[in-house]
Amino acid sequence: MYVCNRFSDNVSVIDTITNTRVCADIQVGKWPVSATLVGTNLYVFGELSRNISVIDTKTNTRLGADIQVGSIPVSATLAGTNSYVLNYGSHNISVIDTTTNTRLGADIPVGIGPRSAKTIAGNLLITCDDGLYLMHLDRLAAQLRTATSVVDLSASSAPSTAPASLG
Repeated sequence: MYVCNRFSDNVSVIDTITNTRVCADIQVGKWPVSATLVGTNLYVFGELSRNISVIDTKTNTRLGADIQVGSIPVSATLAGTNSYVLNYGSHNISVIDTTTNTRLGADIPVGIGPRSAKTIAGNLLITCDDGLYLMHLDRLAAQLRTATSVVDLSASSAPSTAPASLG
């Protein structure tokens, strides 16, 4: 089990059969809040350092330099070999190629406070504080192309009266 230790900026590796630590804690970016496993690599989100630290779970060692992303990375969704990192604070998505652990292109703007995403039929459906966004994946380049608001949750879009009866 991998435990993100927010205040000590490291990850503990625990053997869940013996309930003991497997190795010394692994230093990562500032305020690790969560992690995503892709194959045998663990991608740890550094909330305050704006980066992703990669840990090889076969050797429990860091792989290369941290990958810079947007402000307050909170989660990621895998589509093919790309990881789409949701940056809550900067309202955008960073794309990481998980085969090379490198960032692809500039961050892609989405709605306010992206929190989670799901892949659906070659698209990403992204839940943000201000609504849902659909982002089409370019199957040839394997990168995001556009973002379209699907549902707007802002106060100005709420209906002012109850809907008419359907009967």
